[in-house]
Amino acid sequence: MAVSVAVTDQQRQRAFADLLVGLKCLQSVPASDVHYLLYHAIRPFSVGPRATIYEQDRDVEHLYFLQKGAVYQSRAETDSSGQPRLVLRREVGAGTLLARYDLLYDQQYSTKARSVNVCDLIEIEAAAFNRLLHRFPTLRNELAPLQLIGRLRTIPLL
Repeated sequence: MAVSVAVTDQQRQRAFADLLVGLKCLQSVPASDVHYLLYHAIRPFSVGPRATIYEQDRDVEHLYFLQKGAVYQSRAETDSSGQPRLVLRREVGAGTLLARYDLLYDQQYSTKARSVNVCDLIEIEAAAFNRLLHRFPTLRNELAPLQLIGRLRTIPLL
């Protein structure tokens, strides 16, 4: 897990500007509203290789915008014999918003996220992001288009 470190106002301003540019969906929302709802709910931080960002099956408390580096995500489920079985693994790169589907649909992290190399991330409080989604409901569809979600629901996990 990431270690809590005080963030200067200059670091927060830079992270906020990066977030506005990096998350295309936020460009449809007035910047003043995004600033009001998210500015004090973000925290930029860095992690070294193989650092755990979040654990599977824990409550979603934060979303993470990956600015630099790569993150390995894996999902384990218990098979009929009681043994853990890896059912999903993927690597994502810069520009990815981690845990967005978990926030929208499960309220628990569905994967474990671990850094592959040195990563720069912006941590976003889930409660603040939920307020943004409540204020701008169309943002939900931009984050997780219903056509894509409907298609994903038809694909069985092997």
